[in-house]
Amino acid sequence: MSGAAERGAMELTRENYYSIEANRAYMSNSQWGDWQKCEAAARAQHVIGGDPDRPGTVTDAGGYCPPDKDYFVLGRWMHEMVLQSPGWRQAADDLSHLTLGRSGVMRLKKGDWNQSGELCQRMLKRWQQETDLHGLLAGEKEVMLTGSIAGIPWRCAIDSLDVPRRLVGDLKTPRSVAADWVNTRLDSWADGSPKRVKVPWYEVHNYPRQLAGVYRYMAWLHTGEWLDPTIVAIVKYPEPVVRAYGWSEEQVKARGEWELERIKERMPRVVAVRDGDAEPTRCGECQYCRITDRSYGDVMVDELAEVAP
Repeated sequence: MSGAAERGAMELTRENYYSIEANRAYMSNSQWGDWQKCEAAARAQHVIGGDPDRPGTVTDAGGYCPPDKDYFVLGRWMHEMVLQSPGWRQAADDLSHLTLGRSGVMRLKKGDWNQSGELCQRMLKRWQQETDLHGLLAGEKEVMLTGSIAGIPWRCAIDSLDVPRRLVGDLKTPRSVAADWVNTRLDSWADGSPKRVKVPWYEVHNYPRQLAGVYRYMAWLHTGEWLDPTIVAIVKYPEPVVRAYGWSEEQVKARGEWELERIKERMPRVVAVRDGDAEPTRCGECQYCRITDRSYGDVMVDELAEVAP
């Protein structure tokens, strides 16, 4: 396992960007999100590391590898086909032939597209028709950047970095762009507890933290320019649509600063758990917590000795 002295020294490539070694060397927006959901699962996944050949299981050493999701594969295939970074043809072909369990994610056994594969074909065709939006993703593709946030090495891969036009473009492939309900601290109660509010779809997974916070700041570290984040969404409706989202400079600046402050506030706790100096909390709801559950229901503390093995 990489030590603290080695963190931030790893050279990132397309082949190792999503590896356990990269997770140990660098924080990322997605990894940070995992730490906020469940510290126990995040440490098992990103520090100890699970068995990639047995997703959805916990190893004897306590490492965890989350189950593969078909929507990750579909989204990655769309990224390859739309962004067309070096090696995209082979990468897209490999993704299109992946299987989860006994079923192909995108193809039938005989090689034809299945329903998901046909949907991706329609999404790609719709994108190709929306030529007015292509400029939002016309910068340098999948640019890997590293830098320090709150004293910790971070990494990010920006879908489209267009410094001359001051744009950070990000491609999303959501199932819907309808508003949804979430718990949020952006509008919390007096005691600091989050409110249940209805928000735009891009708030559900906090894409503003990713773009206005992490990506914009990392781009500034490397270019000296504060760029404008933009989302291009190719939506997985049966009849796909393409949407673009941007925000005013004032909105981006305020939200980005707010998100970075929240990261700085919470970073000492994450580092302490990551390095084994504090016990991780369990959310009690995720797959990792269910697999490793040791509760006995509503049993009084003084009765545990009688029921515990």
